[in-house]
Amino acid sequence: MPFNYCDRWCEKCQLTNLCRVFKREEESKKKWVKAGKDPDSWDYVFNTIKESFEEVRGLIKKDANRLGIDLSAIDYSKEKGEPLPKNFTIYRLSNKFAQAIKRTLKDLEGIPVDVDEDLVVRSAEILSYYSTLIPAKVYRAILSRAEEKEDPKLAEACPDSRNSAFIIVNALSEIIYSLTEVIGHSPLRPIREKLFHLRKVAINLKEAINAEFEVEEEERLN
Repeated sequence: MPFNYCDRWCEKCQLTNLCRVFKREEESKKKWVKAGKDPDSWDYVFNTIKESFEEVRGLIKKDANRLGIDLSAIDYSKEKGEPLPKNFTIYRLSNKFAQAIKRTLKDLEGIPVDVDEDLVVRSAEILSYYSTLIPAKVYRAILSRAEEKEDPKLAEACPDSRNSAFIIVNALSEIIYSLTEVIGHSPLRPIREKLFHLRKVAINLKEAINAEFEVEEEERLN
């Protein structure tokens, strides 16, 4: 399903007609509009999160009952906390890359008058969107891999670590392509060296993600 490989940039996706998650979200927004509420408000965001958590809780209770598990008898005090993201080299690299993107976006704010504005805006949108997604997805891939090692059935049912890594790789591919476009745009010559450097970092990070999680772009629909 499309949502297994989703970067949540629905406006760019060509598979929304096949996506259950997109359809459900659109129906939810329509209900809010019909009730005279703003689907772009924080109230909508938090209400949606609340509904999602309540649904998950219901599914967990249903499954626990089916398996004969008493959730109230579980001693959660013995549960281990999640490891900090900064403990992982691959996360630190992705976070540094995200910070480098933010610096580049500031450089793009002072663009010359003869610049191709559509080109720069398009590139800035790509850089901005993926700058927050990449570190988050790297951390998710790390945690999912640890869970899959403890329970190999998870990897067989839905290899979330590799799916998350695939999304990262494709995001980096978009960034690399976008940077290649702006590097060749002559009005941006004053910051070309910085753009070259950022693209090199993106290429290296993409290779590191592939090596770390053994994922390639071609695996998307396999």
